[in-house]
Amino acid sequence: MSDHLFFVGTYSQRGSKGIYAVRLASETGAMTIIGDTSANNASFLCLSPDGKYLYAASETGERPDGKRGGALLSYAVQGSNLKQLSEQPVEGQYTCHVACSPNGRWLVASNYGDGTHVVVPVGANGMLGKPTDIVANSGSPGPGQSGGHAHSATFSVDGAFVYGCDLGLDRICVYRLDDASGKLIPASATVLPPGAGPRHFALHPKLATAYVINELNSTVTMFTRNPSTGALTAEQTTETLPRAAEVERRAGRLKNSCADIHVSPDGKTLYGSNRGHDSLAVFAVNERTGKLTATGHVPTGGKNPRNFGLVPKTALLLAANMDGDNVLSFKRGGDKAGEVPTPTGATLAIPAPVCVLPVP
Repeated sequence: MSDHLFFVGTYSQRGSKGIYAVRLASETGAMTIIGDTSANNASFLCLSPDGKYLYAASETGERPDGKRGGALLSYAVQGSNLKQLSEQPVEGQYTCHVACSPNGRWLVASNYGDGTHVVVPVGANGMLGKPTDIVANSGSPGPGQSGGHAHSATFSVDGAFVYGCDLGLDRICVYRLDDASGKLIPASATVLPPGAGPRHFALHPKLATAYVINELNSTVTMFTRNPSTGALTAEQTTETLPRAAEVERRAGRLKNSCADIHVSPDGKTLYGSNRGHDSLAVFAVNERTGKLTATGHVPTGGKNPRNFGLVPKTALLLAANMDGDNVLSFKRGGDKAGEVPTPTGATLAIPAPVCVLPVP
């Protein structure tokens, strides 16, 4: 098996250089830094569908001139090197997520500070244009929230719908993206229990189901999804912590918040990250219904695992521990649903890693 390339986005802390290029040994999980590119608080990364361009969310508050400082950055991918092409302000604070449409024409940024989703056009050469739409999710704030906190946007595989997670409003807002105008058209919304805090969203690769990881109450909610309308119907909510740890969390003796979520390419296993318990929660996915059964947990080997990624065409998983200043690799299970990953023993030191992006 050949080596793989992945990029790591970092917060600009503790000597971080921005976005790192890393070589991954497919057999052993060993990792080696082979390049870096300057970027300010590159907290989330995504690739264009053809892999030619990388886009980064620059998560900042206000600029020195008092204007909102959130922005998207675009880069040409030249092997392990990144050549910056453009920087586009998105008229928001703390831009924490970016997603690319399946046709590569649009990006949707999520501004945590403003509770807005922003559509940005992508030119044929990877240059970013001015926003074509800015939408504030509708709804009432959840407990302890003063307003909306948009945390991610996820496209359906066919590009027909955008699923916007709003942690502050405890809801997932479903939009249609008009491909001609770049406008987000509201389609429906699904309300989560007060204080859930939906953060990241994942679609099942085969079933008409979807999943959201809820940051604030340490749960995963499973939905059935109407492919025609995009509407979500909640069917199941499952805790991400072991029972003893969940008892400690509810008693206030353990602080835990969830971050990222992914479904394996075969659709048999779902993973979610716990920050505080510092683990990956693992679930078996029912092959008919999509419902979840918890199968175990594995420590991530560092503090505050904000993001993780599954490496295409391998059995490897990469976990980024933001406050552990490291990335660890794991071997995922085989054909058995819900098999818990095992550490490879390989660790890579990187300051404040917050996003890992394997390159197909």
